[in-house]
Formats: sequence, C-alpha cells, structure tokens
Amino acid sequence: MSISLHDKRVLTDLLLRYNLVNTIRSPTGLTTNTKSLLDVIIIEDKHYKNPATVIELALSDHQAQMLPVLNKSRASNKKSFKKMF
Repeated sequence: MSISLHDKRVLTDLLLRYNLVNTIRSPTGLTTNTKSLLDVIIIEDKHYKNPATVIELALSDHQAQMLPVLNKSRASNKKSFKKMF
C-alpha cells in the first residue's frame, strides 16, 4: 500500500504544527523486492539533532533504530542515555 502525496502533506503539516519531527529517514522494512519506511520515531524538534540510525540485526523483517536525543533539562547536566527500539 502506498501513501498518497496529499496524505504525506497532511502528515508533514501536522508534524510542523506541533513542532514534531520524524527522525527515521531510511527504510526499516526490507524484503527481497521492497524497501519501506514502516517504523517511525517522532519527537519534539527541540530534542532532535541527527536522524536515527537504522541497524540490521538479522532478527526480524524490521530493522532496529537508534536515536541520539538532546536532553536540555536543568537536572541532567551531562548525563546521557541510549535506547534501542
């Protein structure tokens, strides 16, 4: 199933309206004949710096995603964390 150009514009406008960004830029669902962006990570744009990394783990037909996130809270000084989705 393919998403229409109109639907893409509606989604883009919705994300922009709420200062959100989809961090996944590469296909996450791969078959021998297709590559599809099936999985998304949507966050506030103030926490966004770089696109998520798509990682091949060979455990599923979906790829893993890793996203560095900016944490600008006062309580977190230099602490950081990574979470694999």
